[in-house]
This record gives sequence, C-alpha cells and structure tokens, in this order.
Amino acid sequence: MKGCSMIQEYVPGEIYDVCVLFNEGEARAALAQRRVITFPLGGGFGIVNETVRDFRLIKLALRLLESMNWHGVAQVEFRLDADGKPKLMEVNPKFWGTLELSIKAGIDFPHLLYKMAIDGDVDPTFRYREGIQFWWVSSNLHMLLVAFLQKHRNVLSALLSRGVKTCDIHLDDIVPVYLKIVKNLRKLLLGGRAVFSDSYIL
Repeated sequence: MKGCSMIQEYVPGEIYDVCVLFNEGEARAALAQRRVITFPLGGGFGIVNETVRDFRLIKLALRLLESMNWHGVAQVEFRLDADGKPKLMEVNPKFWGTLELSIKAGIDFPHLLYKMAIDGDVDPTFRYREGIQFWWVSSNLHMLLVAFLQKHRNVLSALLSRGVKTCDIHLDDIVPVYLKIVKNLRKLLLGGRAVFSDSYIL
C-alpha cells in the first residue's frame, strides 16, 4: 500500500543454507553448507562455501517444506544469531549458485531431478562429504582479492583450514575461465574507490 514501509530485522552472524530436493511433499535429498566468505563481506552470496553436517538446520528446512507440500528443488537460507539460534531468511525455489559444491560433496541434484522427472521418483539421498570447501575463483577473483587486501579474517582461516579444497577452474575448458578472470579483474581496476569503499564492503 502506498506510503507504508516494511521493516526487516537485521540478523548478524554466519549464513547457512540447506539445499533440498522434494517429491510431492516428501524429501528426497538434503545438504547443508556454510558461507565461509561472502560478498559483500558483511553478508551476501557465497564466494567460498563449505559443506557442514548440521542436522538441526536440515530438520528445520525439511519440516518447513513438508508443511508446504513442496515439489522440486529449493535452497533454504538461515542466519545464526548471537545465541546460535537459526533465523529463517528466505526460501529460493530454484537451483542455487553453489550447485557445483553439492555435486562435489556427493549429491548430484540435477541428475536426481532428471531421474525423478523421468521415472517418477528417486531413492532418498542424504549422505554427503562434510568439510568440502569450494572457491568460486574464476567468477569472483576480484572479490577475493578485495577481501584479501582488506585482511578479512575469514580469508586466512579458510586458506589454512583442513579439509578438501576445490574451485571452479577447469583446465579442460580454460578459455571461459580466462575470459571471466580478465573481465572481473578489469571490473576491479575500473571500479576504483567504489570497490574498496566501506559502503560496498562491510
């Protein structure tokens, strides 16, 4: 209505996602991940993500979508507040940008969705590799450089952390990777103060 405002509470803290596949209200796959580094750094999309084993968040996401008789894929986003209590942020009814991490961790959501569409159903899949860390280098190198130059604590801790690290650079198809890196570095150089300003990166 004209003249009215919607005020949303700001919840500081880490962002967690639960990625799921449902078949007519019944869960067929689920995976939880943590956004280790986001852009902007104060909270945004993940440029470094890591799979985690968080049954509490998975149960919350499944219960919510079961009540909605959900069908298909979704990404359920939570923030953990200062007390560690999860706050629901949103439900995205589509494949998520970190899909490659899900596949690397052992749940091939696109293939499962395809099989479900063709065969009518798939066997439930809830086992995946925990601690897989995925870096989106080719698409977000300029953002990672900004985070590194600003000495953001999560960059160093992510680099030094244990576990498997992988990224979106594929040597068997290097030309698109090269073009992405050049484009984004150019964006960083031309962005000047706007890229490094406190209003852009929190």
